[in-house]
Amino acid sequence: MRRATFPHCGVGLSLARLASGGDTGRMLIQAFILAALLDFMWVDSPWWTALGFLAQGLFSARFLVQWLASEKHRRVMMPVQFWYFSIAGGWLNLAYTTHIWKAPLILGAIASLLTSHRNLHLHNIGKDNKLTPS
Repeated sequence: MRRATFPHCGVGLSLARLASGGDTGRMLIQAFILAALLDFMWVDSPWWTALGFLAQGLFSARFLVQWLASEKHRRVMMPVQFWYFSIAGGWLNLAYTTHIWKAPLILGAIASLLTSHRNLHLHNIGKDNKLTPS
């Protein structure tokens, strides 16, 4: 039985199984799209470097937002925009670290996203609790 394999993603499709199925065409198109996307992940280009800089810029901008808000109120503040910058930068950072394929960086990006999403959720819960009369 012949197998068609796509580089870098380890997807193997049995040609005999594809020939006998009903959604063969759609499944084959999805497999080719997935293979193309995964191949793009491993191609080094200046766009990946630009994405990495953008990710770090957004993630770092959160500190500027927090600092400016704290200076304005003359006390430590954590504005909601801090979490939006953390999440936007975190997702781009995850894409970039997945591209360079370094496990410690990928796990760090995932941990950062989990805490940022959780903190945004807690921020929104706190905001909703302030609006509800007790």
